[in-house]
Amino acid sequence: GDGIGGSNFGILLSSVQNSTIFNNTVRTNGNSSDNYGISLSSSSANNITSNNVSTNGTSNSFGISLSSSSNNNLIISNNVSTQGSSSSNYGVRLSSSSANNITSNTISTSGSADSNLGISLSSSSNNKINLNTISTNGLTSGQSGISINTGSNNTITSNTISTNGSASSNYGLDIFTGTNNI
Repeated sequence: GDGIGGSNFGILLSSVQNSTIFNNTVRTNGNSSDNYGISLSSSSANNITSNNVSTNGTSNSFGISLSSSSNNNLIISNNVSTQGSSSSNYGVRLSSSSANNITSNTISTSGSADSNLGISLSSSSNNKINLNTISTNGLTSGQSGISINTGSNNTITSNTISTNGSASSNYGLDIFTGTNNI
């Protein structure tokens, strides 16, 4: 969807279980913040596979977003691109969502400020992040390929990560408060 104000959603699942989102092209463009390509809220056991997702806005652009106990979902073989003219552009974001499988995705994020994150986990545990290709780019600091803020028992293996920012504090993997992350 294209919008001038408020939140823009390409695909939104709220309280949905056992659905498949397969082989779609999803684009959101907005002149403000909060642009979501695919968003799941309180939705579990869904399959998000082989989609092309792009978002563009000022800030808070999310390619694929899982929130509010969206658990046991598959996110596999998607191409995700997020960009914004400001900060907080996320390829895949999990917030309070656990036991998800994020595998074999190609993710790129860019913005003119900080916090352009390939994969972001916040208060999310027991997730598998494997075989993804991630690139982040921004004009300041705070670009991270994979960022975990309060999460435990997440398994992170065999990912290819490239981060680029014109200031310091750019990380391939950034873990802030967590235990038993591998």
